Amino acid sequence: MDLKTSHSPSISTLAISLGVVFIVEAVVMAILWLSPIPGSSAIETLTDAMALSIVVLPFMIAILSYRPMKHYFAERKRIGESPHKGRDLVELRVKERADELAGTNGPLNTQAAERKRLEEALRESEAKLRGLYELSPLGIALTDMKGHFVEFNDSFRRICGYTEEELQALDYWALTPRKYEAEEALQLQSLASVGHYGPYEKEYVHRDGTLVPLCLSGVLVTDCDGEQFIWSIVEDITERRQSEEALHRARHELEARVLERTTELVRINRELSREVAERRRAERELQELNETLEQRVAQRTAEAKRRAEELEQFAYVTSHDLKAPLRGIVNLADWLQEDLAGKLNRDTTEQFVLLQDRVGRMQALIEGLLEYSRVGRTPGTAESVDAGALLEETLDSLSLPDDVVVEIAPMPTLHTDRLRLGQVFANLIGNAVKHHTGSQPHIWIAARETATFYEFSVADDGLGISPRYQEKVFMMFQTLTPRDVGDDSGIGLALVKKIVEEQGGSVTLESEEGRGSTFRFTWSKQAYVANSR
Repeated sequence: MDLKTSHSPSISTLAISLGVVFIVEAVVMAILWLSPIPGSSAIETLTDAMALSIVVLPFMIAILSYRPMKHYFAERKRIGESPHKGRDLVELRVKERADELAGTNGPLNTQAAERKRLEEALRESEAKLRGLYELSPLGIALTDMKGHFVEFNDSFRRICGYTEEELQALDYWALTPRKYEAEEALQLQSLASVGHYGPYEKEYVHRDGTLVPLCLSGVLVTDCDGEQFIWSIVEDITERRQSEEALHRARHELEARVLERTTELVRINRELSREVAERRRAERELQELNETLEQRVAQRTAEAKRRAEELEQFAYVTSHDLKAPLRGIVNLADWLQEDLAGKLNRDTTEQFVLLQDRVGRMQALIEGLLEYSRVGRTPGTAESVDAGALLEETLDSLSLPDDVVVEIAPMPTLHTDRLRLGQVFANLIGNAVKHHTGSQPHIWIAARETATFYEFSVADDGLGISPRYQEKVFMMFQTLTPRDVGDDSGIGLALVKKIVEEQGGSVTLESEEGRGSTFRFTWSKQAYVANSR
């Protein structure tokens, strides 16, 4: 038998023994992994098992390889090999076993390295969690199922106001008012059924006796021994409660203000309703009054029309029926003067002259009344009027004395009633000449344009008018000289005032005694024809 064949059974037996050893070790490690030693984690148990196997493995290999080795040496002795060759064979077998052990220890070394990495990761994770636990602004506490505090961070201790030693001697109910018993029972039911509770709000009793508003939530955990604990997170909501109370007060104040304003608005609305009702009543009364006023205006208009017609009829009668007797008186006086020529004395002659003068004044008065009554009733025609040319025509028609000097400034051209404007100029120029007692009367006529009017002025260097008489000169039958002196009828300036106002303008007088007079009147740029309505 050669060397190879002589030891093949022993090598097979040794390989089988080593396989059994590794299988047993793997089973033991699996059992330890699934059922860790109480008080130790699964990784710690596995690591301890691996260390034990490294120590025990050589002994087990030695025990299991004893019989194959004994058989091997007996076989060599039987075939008579030398001790030197036996030593070489042993060294060869040892080297083979060492290589086998190195191949076996490779996985163990890998497992040891993985365990070391896991331990470092675990320590790093624990350090992070410990930092979060200690530095968290929220209170974190661990209690057993009886409510005793097992562990807590500084934030929880600050919320409660107790020292660490004091809290460890207290239980959960030392901090919880009894009014929360029913709510606590509901939270414990939630904890038992779903493994967590909250969040819900309650209060803790602070060490100084005050109540601290809180918001709590927690989770149920079980340690390796099967004992249950409760991790709770506690948030101090004092500031939030204060903000809510401030918000509630602000809302209450706002509601009070809204109610106050609403009440005020209701009051104002009622007042407005009353005012609207009063205004509607006033509008109805005003409407009724307007209707009444319209009726009155219609009546007054009809009455004014009737009176105007009567006045026109009176003017007609005056102009025709009264003029005829006056002409008869004048003719009779002329005939008597002719028949009694040379027989009348001086006094009789003066009486005849006075009679003719009075008749002339009477005729002028009748003509003035007739012209005054026609203003605003007789139709007029609007046309383009050159005021300068109109003044020249008016001066020619007046037949003024030769010593009268009239200066006319540049005049505008306007669209208006030519006849009425000529009447105003004629009366004002005639009035200036009539009341000038000195020699060579001087008259200035000018015009000035405004936005909507032309302002005309007629000034003279006559006697002037005292301020106390300036309002009276525009009234009918008001004269500055006695009625028995001169031929002034007292209607000319009243006629001027009426014509100017009919055209939408106004007339004023500026005068001082001894310094002449200036009459100013405004005339609308818009064509306004009297009685065009």
